[in-house]
Amino acid sequence: MVLEQIIPFERLEKNPWLILFISFIFVSFAVLLTRYFYPNDRGVVVILLTIMPAIPFFLNFIRVEEKKHELSSSKKHSLFTIYRPLIMLYAFFFIGTALSFALWSSALPADLSDYMFSDIKDEFNRLQNAYVPAMHQPTSAFDFILNKNLLVLALMILFSFIYSIGAIFLLTWNAAMLGVFIEVHVRAYFISLSQQFGLFAYPIAFVMGSVEGLLSILPHGIFELSAFFLAALGGGILSVAFERGTYRHRAFWCIVLDSMKLFLLAVVLLVAGALIESLYA
Repeated sequence: MVLEQIIPFERLEKNPWLILFISFIFVSFAVLLTRYFYPNDRGVVVILLTIMPAIPFFLNFIRVEEKKHELSSSKKHSLFTIYRPLIMLYAFFFIGTALSFALWSSALPADLSDYMFSDIKDEFNRLQNAYVPAMHQPTSAFDFILNKNLLVLALMILFSFIYSIGAIFLLTWNAAMLGVFIEVHVRAYFISLSQQFGLFAYPIAFVMGSVEGLLSILPHGIFELSAFFLAALGGGILSVAFERGTYRHRAFWCIVLDSMKLFLLAVVLLVAGALIESLYA
């Protein structure tokens, strides 16, 4: 990929925040291509066009990191130490993608935004309608949230194992839904600030709306999102290990053990997140 020549992996490992800009480029091209070349298509096309350049980018990064892990498999290591670059990659990509979708969906005229991202917004509204009744009882809320998140987790593990980084589709889809959630906050601030700040109203509204939206999900979201990142990572490295024929070597079992640890930790984080969300929703 061209991006690999412009921003080598070594630089990304040292400066993972650069992935924020990479994700913005992916989403922006997807929105523009959908707008001018697929005018009759909607949210799913934007998602697919976003992940197309992301797939080789993630896959090459995972291959590089998995090879490093093979070489160091005989040494003791902590999960966070060895997989920190990949965890940061997923985290910054998710945040950057969510903010990019929030920017485009709130900057476009409301009717155009509703049309271009209609699939995403329909799914977001469907989940909201199912979520609200479940919040009346903490026990039912906990079961509803945990079951929903465990299903997403299972799909992420399955997708990432079968398609190496197939979980990137689910991560991007959830990032897009977070983006349209932030859009609601941005538009509310924009209406109240437009007369007072004029041309500066939208940038101020975007910052304030983004901060408010992210903070509102932070207590439980940090657990849930971390779980999804770990699941995608565990399935991804296991899939790449099979692809590279690592199962013929001793290092493969070290990778399998790490994947199992990542999956187990992901489930624990989801339980913690569901408990927090059900108690404080």
